[in-house]
Amino acid sequence: MSRIVMQWIGVGVFLNAIVFCTPLVEGTEIKTESKPEFPRQFVPADADMSQWPPIEKAAQQLLNCDITSSKELEQWLLDFGEVNACVFEQYGRMHVNRTCFTENEEYDRQFTEFISQVFPKFQSINFKLKKRFYDSSFREQLDERKYRILNRNIKAEIELFREDNLDLQAQDELLKSEFDKINGGITAELNGDEKTIPQLEAELINNDRQLRKTVWEAMIQSRLKERKALDELYDKMVDLRTKIAHNAGCSDYREYAFIDKNRFDYSPQDCFDFHAAIEKHVVPLSRKLAQKRKEALGVEKLRPWDMEVDSLGREPLKPFENTEQLVDGVLATLSSLDPEFGLFFADMKKRGNLDLENRKGKAPGGYCLGFTEVRRPFIFMNSVGLSDDINTLLHESGHAYHDVAAREIPLFFYRFQLNIPIEFLEVTSMSMELFNLDHLQVFYTTDQMNRYKREKLEFIIDFLPYMARVDALQHWVYTHPNHTSAERDQQWLVLDERFDNRADWSGYEEARAADWQRKSHFFKSPFYYVEYGIAQLGALQLWRNFKEDPEKALHQYKYALSLGGSHTLPELFKAAGAEFDLSEKALQPLIEMVARELDALPESQLFYQ
Repeated sequence: MSRIVMQWIGVGVFLNAIVFCTPLVEGTEIKTESKPEFPRQFVPADADMSQWPPIEKAAQQLLNCDITSSKELEQWLLDFGEVNACVFEQYGRMHVNRTCFTENEEYDRQFTEFISQVFPKFQSINFKLKKRFYDSSFREQLDERKYRILNRNIKAEIELFREDNLDLQAQDELLKSEFDKINGGITAELNGDEKTIPQLEAELINNDRQLRKTVWEAMIQSRLKERKALDELYDKMVDLRTKIAHNAGCSDYREYAFIDKNRFDYSPQDCFDFHAAIEKHVVPLSRKLAQKRKEALGVEKLRPWDMEVDSLGREPLKPFENTEQLVDGVLATLSSLDPEFGLFFADMKKRGNLDLENRKGKAPGGYCLGFTEVRRPFIFMNSVGLSDDINTLLHESGHAYHDVAAREIPLFFYRFQLNIPIEFLEVTSMSMELFNLDHLQVFYTTDQMNRYKREKLEFIIDFLPYMARVDALQHWVYTHPNHTSAERDQQWLVLDERFDNRADWSGYEEARAADWQRKSHFFKSPFYYVEYGIAQLGALQLWRNFKEDPEKALHQYKYALSLGGSHTLPELFKAAGAEFDLSEKALQPLIEMVARELDALPESQLFYQ
């Protein structure tokens, strides 16, 4: 639940919007105006849905009321959805406060109490409500075309639900909070100044190789200090998640996760086939690019601190000076691509629903979270003034626009993230990155834009093998739950040989074995990573369509987003103009397209000379 996504149809509504969120400032509450666009129809306007008594009262009303027709059942579903929207709104706001200010004890207390005391009770009664809907004699009278996805998802949830797991799931959420505390507190000293890890990572593109080495060593030394704590934390997570799976009658947590994530349209074997296709068609290209990098840098061996720096020795692209310039530049970029995109982002800026700069005590990473009752997106990230920040903000803006595109879908369960396939959610964000590759003039000259484009396309080539590596380790971890931390590290090294093996880690063997720990998804989002690879296939198809017919491609993109979670994963891909296919046959032509785009860039001709 790191991303709680809400949607809306019709961007033009922005011009009449009346719900505003105040800028996020520590010690203040995020408040909304008294005249919401989507006022409560069932939950009392003054009910504090962060507390159990009003949640229980509303839920009991739904459990005990009479339903005498299919029409009444449909209204009951809307009321049920409103209760969920109100509760998850509170979760979302507490999550934002907790990740923006990890050192704030009050925010931590509020979140901990909600997760440990309120949320398990809510999940329990929420399940009873879903079961009441599913067992209703009037459900069969509802329009099958409209409710087929909801019926399918609730059926799977009923089969998976166990009361005994509620406390375990709450414990898992608290362990994730512990990870945020450990990871968010990792710092290292550079030139006498204490730096966060994102601030240090920004130095890895410096042309001074000795400086890069110093920075990289400082980072890994700081991370290795927490290695034991993170190993022990992850061991607890694996054990806890395995118990959850066994309680639900699953053989292991992988089986549980596939059901829980509504992966109805592909299997573990499809993932393995995807890995194999990447190994065959992408890994060789990634290693070829690494060889060219080594030659361009003029080094005998590529080292881990050589993988981010510009191969031609140019200074890092620093396209903006401060967060305000980043926001204004992305606003101009989105507006040049499509006026509707500019309108929605301008509205986010106006509402203060952006927390972008990196600072000590802020959780790492980035996300777009939807405030589910007011139906407004919020973007969180850690900007340090580099090109990657533009890419990240465009990515999260794609998620935010998804919130916008389906915002007025009446049924909460089709607006809510858990009922929108994550594999398609990421298509929306990755496509936004690619659509804007030729619309970044506000940040770059033509030459710089070519450089940015090459870096982006090379990132895709390097990312897919890394994605496969991360996904493969998770398959291994949860199908071998009794493994030791040493065995886990060894499996990571085996996968490094298979999917990476581009840099020489000699002398840093411990850091190489523990390198998996820097990927937060292992801790916070188990089995949530292959979605990025699947989505990249979709995004590349949409980009191919966009290059052929921009207007049609954007129209299909907007339409698919407006569907929320009301269709299957293959249907959403098709609506967007893509095919859902993880096979070698589907991957190969897309990778060849990326290779051709790279070869055609003047920037690449310089690189390959």
